[in-house]
Amino acid sequence: MAIHHSLVIFAIVALMVPAISLATDFVVGDDYGWTLGINYEEWAKDKQFFVGDTLVFTYNATFHNVYKMNGDDFRSCTVPSNNSLVFFTGHDTIKLATTGMNGTFAASSAIAILG
Repeated sequence: MAIHHSLVIFAIVALMVPAISLATDFVVGDDYGWTLGINYEEWAKDKQFFVGDTLVFTYNATFHNVYKMNGDDFRSCTVPSNNSLVFFTGHDTIKLATTGMNGTFAASSAIAILG
């Protein structure tokens, strides 16, 4: 009985590991990071983003920031009034938690990316 129970636990863990390890960290802009002069649509066009993936933003916090926003705010370039959606450390991560259109925007430098 104990062996059977152990096998069931092992099987559950074995099935979960691939799902956990499939999440990808994407450094936005690759070696250039989150800055002016980068075509982020071009950067993103060949990438597939999934729930659980993480966007990593590296930038000079003196000049840039990152706002997390929904698709409607992104399309209208509306900076969210909710201050909990702004990131400004220079090395920020945003985990993709839902499907659908999400966006990020740097209000200080008018950079935008749609994921």
